[in-house]
Amino acid sequence: MIRSRSSGSSGKFVDLFYHADSFIIQELHVLRMIKDLYPEYCPTDKELLVYTSEYPFSSIFGFYKVIYVNNLSIADTILNTIQAVNPSVIAIYPSVLRELLDKSDNKLSCEKLKLILTNSEQSSQLERDHFANICGCTVLDEYSSEELQSIAYQCRNYQYHLVQDCSYIEILSPNSDKKLNMGEDGEVVGTNLTNFAMPLIRYRQQDLASLNDSVCSCGKTAPIMSSISGRINSSFKRADGLIIPSGKILDWTYSLVLSMNLGIREFEIVQQTLNDIVVNIVVTGNFKINQDERIIIDSFRMMFGNDYHVSVHIVSSIPRQKTGKHIPIKSLV
Repeated sequence: MIRSRSSGSSGKFVDLFYHADSFIIQELHVLRMIKDLYPEYCPTDKELLVYTSEYPFSSIFGFYKVIYVNNLSIADTILNTIQAVNPSVIAIYPSVLRELLDKSDNKLSCEKLKLILTNSEQSSQLERDHFANICGCTVLDEYSSEELQSIAYQCRNYQYHLVQDCSYIEILSPNSDKKLNMGEDGEVVGTNLTNFAMPLIRYRQQDLASLNDSVCSCGKTAPIMSSISGRINSSFKRADGLIIPSGKILDWTYSLVLSMNLGIREFEIVQQTLNDIVVNIVVTGNFKINQDERIIIDSFRMMFGNDYHVSVHIVSSIPRQKTGKHIPIKSLV
């Protein structure tokens, strides 16, 4: 995150210079990413950014315009903005997109839409494929953070390539500074290369992932980030000492919705103690209370261990963070 320094007038001028320089780099990177994923993107096309804050720039010399709408806006406001703007690209949280599709009966009034970029929250490839099928366009994921900015984004082959001119990424042992080999899961540690006002060096991202140097047929030569498993503190623990990454639990939840077709609209999986799991769900009219609750309990224990005691709670809504993010996997252990 870029922070201003408190200084005299000359210092403020320097701050402005550094901020502008950094912001231009960010804006050009976003444009390059979109052009890479959607080569036909032209200067008169528009991007709709559904996010907590605006980009520093809303266009590049009047072209490649970015229209901003706050992700905390009600669904009707966002849907009306989509219809009015008719963007070619939408950048959005997965949970917000899920809400919009539910509100609009799986129809977005957007004739020009060619690409949806999900960000900020964990989502599974299964869900993004589901979004793509409904929206009739490509849906790809960007892995980034406020501290390190762009870390990796999916190519057309759905591989996450590192963005090496924005951040230098290492995979280290979570409990030490030991650098891990290709293919080994560890903590994402990064150095921001574009923040000139407040550099962050070897910042521990608190996420688990691994790198590999396999060759991707998309033509990119940057290393591939694989097995992005989510936050360390969101991973579930087992009595035998094993760790279950939150990404694996997320895959399980989407299998309930998309493969088993259970009537689940929203979910939140919470590990309250070493052996107690609470599954909070918002359901649709298709949910069969006794039968589907039993399916959830049995499938979780079959997937992750019979030592867990699983309880299912049907709730009217699931609270979000102040930023509007939905955190579906939580560990209190």
